[in-house]
Amino acid sequence: FVSNGQIDDLLLDFQHQDGRTIRVQLNGRIHQTPQGGARTNCILTDISERQRRDEARRRSAALLHHQAERALAMLELPKAAEQMEESTFIQHGLAVVEQLTGSPVSFLCFVDADQQSVASIASVCWSRGTQRSASRALTEQLSASRLAALAAAALRQRSALLFDAEQTGFTSARRLALAGLERLIGVPVVESGQGRMLLGVANKAQPYSESDIETTRLIGQDIWRIVNQRRAEQAQRLAATVFSASTSAICITDADERIVSANPALTTITGYAQGEVIGETPRLFSAAQQSDDPARESWARIAAHGVWQGEVRQRRKNGEIFPAWLTVTAVKNADARVTHYTGSFDDISERKQSEAHIHFLAHHDALTRLPNRLLLEDRIRRALAKSRRDGTHTAVLFLDLDRFKLINDTLGHDTGDQLLTRVAERLSKVLRETETVARLGGDEFIIVIPDVADVESVGRVAQKVLAVVAEPELIDKRPLHVTPSIGISIYPQDGVDVHSLLRSADTAMYHAKERGRNNFQFFTQDMNQAVLERVSIENDLRIAIARGEFELFYQPQVDSRSGEITGMEALIRWHHPQRGLVAPNRFIPIAEETGLIVPIGEWVLREACRQAKRWHDAGQSSLRISVNLSARQLQQGDLCEQIAAILAASNLQPLTLELELTESLLMDDPLTAVKLLHALAALGVRIAIDDFGTGYSSLAYLKRFPVSRLKIDRSFVRDLTTDANDAAIVHAVVAMAKSLNMEVIAEGVETVEQLRFLAAHGCFAVQGFLFSRPLPATEFTSFRFSLPPGG
Repeated sequence: FVSNGQIDDLLLDFQHQDGRTIRVQLNGRIHQTPQGGARTNCILTDISERQRRDEARRRSAALLHHQAERALAMLELPKAAEQMEESTFIQHGLAVVEQLTGSPVSFLCFVDADQQSVASIASVCWSRGTQRSASRALTEQLSASRLAALAAAALRQRSALLFDAEQTGFTSARRLALAGLERLIGVPVVESGQGRMLLGVANKAQPYSESDIETTRLIGQDIWRIVNQRRAEQAQRLAATVFSASTSAICITDADERIVSANPALTTITGYAQGEVIGETPRLFSAAQQSDDPARESWARIAAHGVWQGEVRQRRKNGEIFPAWLTVTAVKNADARVTHYTGSFDDISERKQSEAHIHFLAHHDALTRLPNRLLLEDRIRRALAKSRRDGTHTAVLFLDLDRFKLINDTLGHDTGDQLLTRVAERLSKVLRETETVARLGGDEFIIVIPDVADVESVGRVAQKVLAVVAEPELIDKRPLHVTPSIGISIYPQDGVDVHSLLRSADTAMYHAKERGRNNFQFFTQDMNQAVLERVSIENDLRIAIARGEFELFYQPQVDSRSGEITGMEALIRWHHPQRGLVAPNRFIPIAEETGLIVPIGEWVLREACRQAKRWHDAGQSSLRISVNLSARQLQQGDLCEQIAAILAASNLQPLTLELELTESLLMDDPLTAVKLLHALAALGVRIAIDDFGTGYSSLAYLKRFPVSRLKIDRSFVRDLTTDANDAAIVHAVVAMAKSLNMEVIAEGVETVEQLRFLAAHGCFAVQGFLFSRPLPATEFTSFRFSLPPGG
């Protein structure tokens, strides 16, 4: 100032006498004194009021500028929304509010529509600027759950929430400050008394003003209005699309139940054009009487709960009645007053048919369409309940077709299925409507006769069933003949529930088979005892091999010219720990039926081959071993491989082993038998036909079988010296074997006369009690018998 010689517009703050601080403007000139000092004359002007007027004008101009920018931004928001997806528009809105408030941070929270909690935040959207510049701690710590307290406070007070780290007393201030928020505005958007959205801006360099709060509020309302409107329009478009494209018939009525709109599917399902239903009531489609209409009866429920749904019967324009699934919903306005009803229904005819078909399949046999076990048991239970009430009987007939397996295996399953279907048809026709015939599976049928007053009448029904089933049936131009075996149980003496009656009838049916088939038998307690014994034997058979209870006995095959033993037939015996020695005819049939004969038969083969090898090693090198094969064994796909492995394991020459098969077993399925026997012969083992003459052999097939020996059945040998027919049969068999280059052996030889007759006719190989009963291997010390005098 001294060098310039003057003071211009120097601003200084002075303290007034009253204690106020005033702003003073100083102007003056500086003069030099004679002594070389400086001296000034100054004018001091108080400009405090002028400055206040200038600041007010500046602030007013800035506010007008801000309001203009805000108004322009709010005008641009709807235009921007038209060009953007919702998420992009929200980011645009956040950028706008950041720019208008000078905030580097902004976010938007949508509140759950259900308002189940004060601050149930559905999602949080941070601006892109926030995501780029803010720390991860900010966005991670202030997630939806962390912003809950902020949202709760704003929604509770229904006004803007202002937070400043240095000034506010907000309870979450410390947590927000730690997360990196120094100051913040949170403005809720409230619509219809419900909090919908929260818009927040944060971290402005200066404290937020009322203008910032107002800007945030206005921008937030516009964002919500635009987003909500777009969502409503999208939902409306979607609803219209669903309404038009739905395959369900939909109609909308007014509060008086008059149809105001219907979709194309209603025309497709009912046949009524849209113009024909407008103004009508939905009763136009109802097939029920008005008083019986389930939907009509449920209007009170609809009024109370707003919705009803259920199955109804509807009518098409052409009069056709169909089942439908109907849903009726009441539409209410803001005052909770019903303005419209929506009704939608689907034609469920196909579903009902499918359900009926599934129900039928679940309760009926697919092949014969007869009731299956599930429905059968229900019918029996109903019959028993009625018998208990009325004091009558109920009869259960268990029917099994005799030798059906032979037809199924030889002629094929298609033929077998056709035969089962025909039998089912015959049984259905011969029975009354009150009686039930069901198929358990395979060739087993069950007949239930309720309200039996006279037990003898059940026998008459069984006799009628025997006759009708036994009639020949022509299938594929081939007459087929089957007979049934029938077991009968009566309630209450033979059982008081489903399972006991079925079990008793099953037991009686097996007894009918034992009595020669093609007959019926009533259940008795003796049969039950036999069944219990049978079950016990079956259970014990399953563990007999593991316990070492089986033993092989051997019956020698003798050359009647020299007395030399040429072979041994292996015969199984069972040493039961309680029953003692069990005869083969008591357990072999059970083993056959249950399939246990397969492991038992394998054990017999293995043990017989081991014993033959022992005898060979002891010097009887020419001794042959004969083993019987069962039907179940022949059905094994790996039988040849099994026999080859047993021969290899015992180191026995294949020619030493002779396999005996019954004549009837081979003739059950001769084509398969030919292939099997040739495969066995290829191994080198010998094939013998056991019990020859008792079956129905075809000589044409016999020539094709690779058989090395025929075994004359003991039934012909027993009376050959006194019965000319038996003698003729034996003579014929020997002659035929000779002509076919086969060996022949007679079993059951017990007298010298039989031995002489056989020798006289050329049969020198014999087997029977004349020489030896079956004995354990250890009891054979000599392998030559002394011939009887004259033998």
